[in-house]
Amino acid sequence: MAKHGILRNGTRALALKGVPRLVSLVTGIERSAISKPILHGWLELEGPDPEVWDGPIFIHVPKAAGSSVLRTGVKYTLGHKPVRYYLRHKPTDRAMPATFAIARDPMDRFVSAFYYLKGGGSTGQDRRWSQRNIAPDMTHNDFAEHLESYPRLLRQMHFRPQAYMLKDDAGKIAVDRILKFEMLDTDWPPFARAYGLVGDLPRVNVGSRGSRVRPETSDRTKQIIARLYAEDFTILGYAPPA
Repeated sequence: MAKHGILRNGTRALALKGVPRLVSLVTGIERSAISKPILHGWLELEGPDPEVWDGPIFIHVPKAAGSSVLRTGVKYTLGHKPVRYYLRHKPTDRAMPATFAIARDPMDRFVSAFYYLKGGGSTGQDRRWSQRNIAPDMTHNDFAEHLESYPRLLRQMHFRPQAYMLKDDAGKIAVDRILKFEMLDTDWPPFARAYGLVGDLPRVNVGSRGSRVRPETSDRTKQIIARLYAEDFTILGYAPPA
């Protein structure tokens, strides 16, 4: 078995050869777009690069300033890995380094994610998902109704509850420090100094995609988001939308 792997070499080779076709059939993603790094992420065939264990490890919650934080010198693995991924792969001869994440008000994050994806996102996978699930004239209020009717859409990483990224296999919050998106201007500089990271966060993906004219959030949408993301509101300390 490879040092950081979970499958034997023969099984790994078979998976890398056959899984792209299966994933393409199930998801509709073009087979050519399913790269080896993506497969490693989906199948967890390999653990993080060894340098990750020097820490601190950034748990990248989508649509919560992650693209900015990735430019500050943090350790991370390509994609959006939950903290349990690192816990599962930690070498036995290394201590678990500090982990941190940035959380965002679930209502604001939902709206941001919707218009980001409606505008095509930043990858071909984002664009194809958007074309299949977001109609051209759809607003975030419309999509909230759609999300309630088809909860499988919550598996899309930008809409997946933040708690998914922060919990260990026992379902407990396992991230050492959770910073708030809304407080980064004051909380990030001292945190960065403590870990030798860049103190000035670059502004990346700030309202760069999607409609510039956004309707008011309806009461119905607030009710749906409060229900779908109830755990996030509770564990992250945000008040549900009123």
